[in-house]
Amino acid sequence: MVSLRSDLFFSALGDAKDFAKKLNRLLHNPQHSNADPRDVQRMRDELRLAREHARLMSIMHRNRIF
Repeated sequence: MVSLRSDLFFSALGDAKDFAKKLNRLLHNPQHSNADPRDVQRMRDELRLAREHARLMSIMHRNRIF
C-alpha cells in the first residue's frame, strides 16, 4: 500500500527529473540556447532545492521519521 506522502514525493521527483533534463539540454548546447542566464540560474537553484528535498525525504523514510 502506498501512502499519500510517497505519492507526492514520487510526483515531485518526476517533476525534478523532467526539470533536470531540460536544464541538461540547455547546458549541453549553450551556443544554441537563447535562454536568459537568470533563468538558467533559477533552474539550477530549483534543481538544487529539489535534490536536497529528495535527499531529506529519503533520510526520513530510511529512518522512519514521519
